[in-house]
Amino acid sequence: MSFKYRFILSFVVLEVFFILLIVSFNFNVISNSSKQLINEKIDLNISFLKNLIIIPLSIYDLATLDNITENTANLKYINSIIILDSKNNIVSSKFRFKYKSIEEILKIKSDENLSSDEDEYELRYEEFKEDDTYIGSMYVIFDHSKNRIFLNETKNNNILIILIEIFISSILAFIVGNKLNKKLIHLSEVAKNIGKNKEIKIPYLKLNDEIGILSKSLNQMQINLENRNKDLKNLTKDLVNQKFELIEIQKYKDLFFANMSHELKTPLNSINILSSIMMNNKKGNLDEIQIKNLTIINDCGKKLLDLINDIMDISRIEAGEVIINSRHFNFYESINKIYDMFLIQVEKKGLEFIFKNDSSIEFIRNDEKLIGQILINLLSNAIKFTNKGKIEFIINNKNEYIEFIVRDEGIGIENDKLEYIFERFKQIDGKLNRKYGGTGLGLAICKELTKILYGKISVKSELEKGSEFTVLIKKNLDGQDSILPQITKQVDKKNTFIKTEKFEEKKNKNIIILNNDPMYYFEIVLKLKKKFFLVKQITSFENLLLELENEKTSYDKIVIDLDFINEPNLKEFLKMKNNNLFIVTSDIHKLDEELKNIIQGIIEKTNKEKFLETLFLDT
Repeated sequence: MSFKYRFILSFVVLEVFFILLIVSFNFNVISNSSKQLINEKIDLNISFLKNLIIIPLSIYDLATLDNITENTANLKYINSIIILDSKNNIVSSKFRFKYKSIEEILKIKSDENLSSDEDEYELRYEEFKEDDTYIGSMYVIFDHSKNRIFLNETKNNNILIILIEIFISSILAFIVGNKLNKKLIHLSEVAKNIGKNKEIKIPYLKLNDEIGILSKSLNQMQINLENRNKDLKNLTKDLVNQKFELIEIQKYKDLFFANMSHELKTPLNSINILSSIMMNNKKGNLDEIQIKNLTIINDCGKKLLDLINDIMDISRIEAGEVIINSRHFNFYESINKIYDMFLIQVEKKGLEFIFKNDSSIEFIRNDEKLIGQILINLLSNAIKFTNKGKIEFIINNKNEYIEFIVRDEGIGIENDKLEYIFERFKQIDGKLNRKYGGTGLGLAICKELTKILYGKISVKSELEKGSEFTVLIKKNLDGQDSILPQITKQVDKKNTFIKTEKFEEKKNKNIIILNNDPMYYFEIVLKLKKKFFLVKQITSFENLLLELENEKTSYDKIVIDLDFINEPNLKEFLKMKNNNLFIVTSDIHKLDEELKNIIQGIIEKTNKEKFLETLFLDT
């Protein structure tokens, strides 16, 4: 029910309540007053008749009694009168009562109501005494029918008045409600236009009532939005400038990492090799302290080399330079080598090592080196963060997939920190970085390599009880290059491998994004451009339509943020256009099923990583 009709209904109901209250009160007052007047009139007449009849009755003057009876019966409000002597014989009467016989009346010895459905009568019985001696009695039947008619007419008139009042109230409520509703509808349209960043004149600013207060609030809102839009435009300019600066910085950073890692690895390898040779002390010219110092140098060199390798790995992943060598290899032997590699470390630390390898998995086609790198990182972490208890390394056959489970009884991870452990340069606690060492890149590398191999990685953990990492990897990578377009297959005489390459300029694709939140999309646009997409941002639905009508530019993907367009406009847009459309929404459950079937893809706004994955998978 609209506001207008709710207002009318409330107004009429309230009006009816007060009218009924007032009319009911008045009717009760009139009814009670009428009854009181009738009773007073009856008492007065009875007293008067008693004084008139007592003397003629005592001397048995029948002529006088007949005269009194005749005159009394002529009164309009008296129906019948009967006078009895001391022996209860009728000495005079005028009887016209049609509902009872005179004999039935004489049997009654008290006052009584003789009303029927149509008429209202009242019987009064009075006895006459002289010096406490009974000399006779009198019956008088009073007719109240006219009073009943009067009250019924009054009641009917009151009902008519109520109906007229309700009708008038409804008309007044409709007029007032309609006028108020028009103002509210007008202000509602104004609010919608303000939300669409349209400049519009605010009405009713001069009013001092609630409508005026609302208008002034909307006016202030429009002013605030205009100021914010100006600030956003200035901020966007600054962000654009910062974007180009960041791109340059990123290039220099990647170049620095590549050069520095290469320059560091050469002397580090020499240090590690020489210190290993010297630690053997073949000539026997080194004492225990010198050998211990060389061991420390060798260990530190290996740790530093591991850190450099992690940084180089993550740099290659960011640059899209990870080469996937897909070939047939003996999976059973490869996994057993990894087990043997870690068995010595586990036993040295005094831990129990449980290894279960499904012997049904023999040969697979995948990248042996990258799978090994993922497992080595996970097992290294398990050993690093477990001081007592056991470590489990389990491999299960899952049809098209292989499931790897690395479970430990180490320090565990707090629930609220699980979502961060796959981020780069992050550990569950800053203190652990100093205690256990490492860059915090191991799990980030595992996640990125798993994605490259079309797999999934997940974690379950409980603080002080341990962690469980699960990795799913496809047994066969053949045909997977169609999923990621930046991966192209090259055929060699000896084997087939998949090589990651950057997009060539001819493969550039145009993307247009409708949004009014440059801060949120800044990181996304940077990553899209890094993948050689050409991205254009539009801040209004009208400009989007104009841009799409421009025949000079065609867009391979259209991304619309639902925060800046309502569903009706979106459905109309879909009728006019047949494009590769992606919808960004904060609440995916609010989308109706019809809309889900029409659009190309749905992206949850809370998940930026999924945002990019959805666009890439459809490229």
